[in-house]
Amino acid sequence: MAIPLEHAEAGAIKAAGRVLQRLEKEYREYKITQPERAAEYFLSLVPAQLARWKSGSIVETSDCIEEPNAMKYLRHPRGHVHKFARFLPFMADATRIFEIGVGPGFMFRLLMDVYDADMHGCDLDPNKNVIFRELRRELKIDDRVQEHRVAPQQEIPIPPETEALVSFWTVFNFKWGISDHRWFLDFCSERLSGEKKVVLLFNSKGFDDKPEVKRLYHQLGTFPLRDPGKPVTSDYTVEDAFCILHLG
Repeated sequence: MAIPLEHAEAGAIKAAGRVLQRLEKEYREYKITQPERAAEYFLSLVPAQLARWKSGSIVETSDCIEEPNAMKYLRHPRGHVHKFARFLPFMADATRIFEIGVGPGFMFRLLMDVYDADMHGCDLDPNKNVIFRELRRELKIDDRVQEHRVAPQQEIPIPPETEALVSFWTVFNFKWGISDHRWFLDFCSERLSGEKKVVLLFNSKGFDDKPEVKRLYHQLGTFPLRDPGKPVTSDYTVEDAFCILHLG
């Protein structure tokens, strides 16, 4: 049963708070019993980031030497939940939706709560990001998210009768070329039902740095948040990278 947006947002924020409380409790216990483990506790929640820290190879400016980037969803959930909620109205007409890269699960849960959408999705091995894994468990969506790496020109496990595919701050397409994007859209057209809606919010990487990809989506889709007076070649903004396609 659908619930008001403010109630759905509050539920997601409280879920993040419960996960943070559990993790911080475990951290405090380690400080007493295993201080050496406590020093790397938060980084260990995302093993790949811990490995970079141990090897001295952290080079990304977004990397933190004390805890993983994903901790932002636990420490500042309100802002991130509101950030996702902004895009909800663009998916109000779909009843069965598949999300690529569920991440913290905020958008997934909001769509379930606000529109009573039948949600399914995929993401990487949950043990590679314990923060996302625990958040999705707390949001009670983990049984709807299957482990799957989206790869160029390979099928995506979209369930039958799915009407819309969504992905926010896309990562799977970073190294894709124009032929990979065309294959992806053809696959969505074949696999989706009804209106066959594809909603994508691109990251700058894989979009702004690939003019031919950008042109393709401007030819085939709409950018409802974009100022129509701005040149397509303008610097990246969320508004310029939010695209909707109707493939039906």
